[in-house]
Amino acid sequence: MNNKHRYILEKSSKKNYCPDCGKRRFVRYIDTNTGEYLPGHYGRCDRESNCSYHINPYTDGYAKLIEEQKQGKYSGSGKTSKPVYQPKLTPKPEPEFIPIDILKQTLQDYDKNVFLQNSLSRVLFPFEVKDVEKVVSLYYLGTIKVGYRAGAVTFPFIDKNRNIRAIQVKQFDQMNHTTGTDFLHSIIEKQHTQREEVLPDWLEAYNKNELKVSCLFGEHLLSKYPFNPVALVEAPKTAIYGTLYFGCPDN
Repeated sequence: MNNKHRYILEKSSKKNYCPDCGKRRFVRYIDTNTGEYLPGHYGRCDRESNCSYHINPYTDGYAKLIEEQKQGKYSGSGKTSKPVYQPKLTPKPEPEFIPIDILKQTLQDYDKNVFLQNSLSRVLFPFEVKDVEKVVSLYYLGTIKVGYRAGAVTFPFIDKNRNIRAIQVKQFDQMNHTTGTDFLHSIIEKQHTQREEVLPDWLEAYNKNELKVSCLFGEHLLSKYPFNPVALVEAPKTAIYGTLYFGCPDN
């Protein structure tokens, strides 16, 4: 096969799991002389805007070492053994989380919370105050007090290590039908932008996360109630209703 380059990205539609982002969007390099794949880290993720992982055998020195071996110039471990080249990989940054103080600011003004007040009086089968209070405590439900989302409920996504991954904001009408969806970090960013203020350091770092909602709603309860049944549902609202209708977790 007569190619300009000995090592090329595979032309087939086959995709592998990316070593960096873990998505199945990774195209590997092949050796056109042998038809074999290069070591697994050589390739390109086609999620260019979100991952941009690309280890090229020509730019990182692998091709040069192979050529030196072919010419008898490589002295690493003998002419008959393949040189081992360790690429310089950029470690994937650790995710940033929402500070606990931001969550605490939402845990108030429940008398203005449309979703919760509806649950106590306006839904077809209203719930008991003690049960709603238990759900609020379990899931750390909160309230947006002012602004264009005033009266909305907040659903925090807290992982098993109790890191706050995201805080979803949902606005409901008097029948608890969704009328608007937002995220608390976006609301805070808009407020700072409108006031022409610099974003807080935590928000600057948080905005660099590839994923914001990166755990299941209620995940923090799994270790606390390991023997309780678990249901996967579409949205936090459904999870709250399910907990209220079928009973809060046992101690």
